[in-house]
Amino acid sequence: MSRERLERGELLQLLRQLARQEYAIPGSRRRHISERTLQTWYYAWRRDGVKGLASQPRVDAGRSKLPETVQAAVLAAKRE
Repeated sequence: MSRERLERGELLQLLRQLARQEYAIPGSRRRHISERTLQTWYYAWRRDGVKGLASQPRVDAGRSKLPETVQAAVLAAKRE
């Protein structure tokens, strides 16, 4: 995929072809990469180049989805 622009439908065809392949993914037992992940990577690369493919910190890291009142109730029940 070194060309500047792809023909209509060509990207989808390439993503499907790549998603069907098996990969040796370091640190993982998974062997496939989804079309959606490949698409996300492609557009990140198009937008920001190689820097767009670097790992990004999660925006929800360290935050609990439970409201504080529920957290307090769970902790109180655990203490009993």
